Amino acid sequence: MKKIIALALGMIMTTSVITPCLASQQVAAEEKTAAMGERELWHEVINSLDESEYGGAYVKDGELHIKPKNNEQVQSILFDLSPDTRMSSNIILDKEAEYTLDELNEAMDKSESVWDELELNYVALSEANNGLRVGAPEWSDDKKQIFIDTVGVDNIIFELADVTEEETTTEMKYNEARVTNDPIIGTPVSNINRVEDKIMTIGACVLGNNRFKGFITTAHSAKIGDKLVTIDTATNRKNVGKVIKSVLDGKSGLDVALIEQEDVPMYNELPSGKRIMIGERPVEGDDVIIAGGNGGEKDATITSINCKKAWDAPSYGDVQTYYNLIMMDFVGGDRTIGGDSGAPILRDVDGKWYELVGIYKGSSNLRGIKASDSDRDGLKYAYGSRWDLIESHFNVRTY
Repeated sequence: MKKIIALALGMIMTTSVITPCLASQQVAAEEKTAAMGERELWHEVINSLDESEYGGAYVKDGELHIKPKNNEQVQSILFDLSPDTRMSSNIILDKEAEYTLDELNEAMDKSESVWDELELNYVALSEANNGLRVGAPEWSDDKKQIFIDTVGVDNIIFELADVTEEETTTEMKYNEARVTNDPIIGTPVSNINRVEDKIMTIGACVLGNNRFKGFITTAHSAKIGDKLVTIDTATNRKNVGKVIKSVLDGKSGLDVALIEQEDVPMYNELPSGKRIMIGERPVEGDDVIIAGGNGGEKDATITSINCKKAWDAPSYGDVQTYYNLIMMDFVGGDRTIGGDSGAPILRDVDGKWYELVGIYKGSSNLRGIKASDSDRDGLKYAYGSRWDLIESHFNVRTY
């Protein structure tokens, strides 16, 4: 975990004369520290809890809620982290959980035995409800009971779900308003090794070992050795780089490609000018932005950070079951469009910075899960790869 507070204090204590340039850097560091201090504490709390000790953690109304299995045990852990932690008004202990996260994960694994019989589309861990949410094309009382008996958990949200996936890399004409001749995060790039150009979105700038610099995007149309280029209206393309790693693996929950930087600069910012200050684990309940290179910024809410999802996109060679996906509910009428795959999934921090929590994969058509109103039919959920898993797999960090 990045020790931003310690770094900022060290700069102040060891520097007796601060030049205007250093003063500006200090102000920026202090702004980041103030904006991220509470969030850093949240992540430290979550990372300190064993999955056998609590039944979920989620964000609601700007507060982190934790569902302890044993209230006194979790209070003791919080007090050990910091005597002030348990007094924080922004960390709430809910009533004791019926199930631990270990038990809920075990229940998800048990669903495998009835996956085909019930035509399941997804099973997601719902930390806010200390249970599971499950989607299928239809539900009867008998089917619901079969599922409950199989997984051994009563807290189930049953939802109706179509099985139509949309990998949002595309051959469609790109949105010229989003075009840039430099690969800024949240802008489109093109794969010139495909029979037809495939447009996707730059999701992150990263650093790795041995001074490695590169970019992250989607993998389902970016294979190892493929060459990605920028797009502009005058066809003045720059080489972004070659794909050196491409992971389209359901077991690891990753649909991401790593590109080695060539002859383009790296900008850790979006077209809006906001910068990404840190990459972190997503938290259920967070309001996020999917910054697509073709469709622009779309609002969504994270509904699960541990979703098991059947994916069926044969044209991309992507017919498999994914685990540990981020599952998001679009807000209002917002929808991603073709070319948005690879986009960063971002949490706004204090209106000035972004926290990167994932990379967008695609969406799925759902029907009838929110209300009976006809205008809710065809509601889409969005899915993405978790940033903490990406960092660990590629051994990289945000630029």
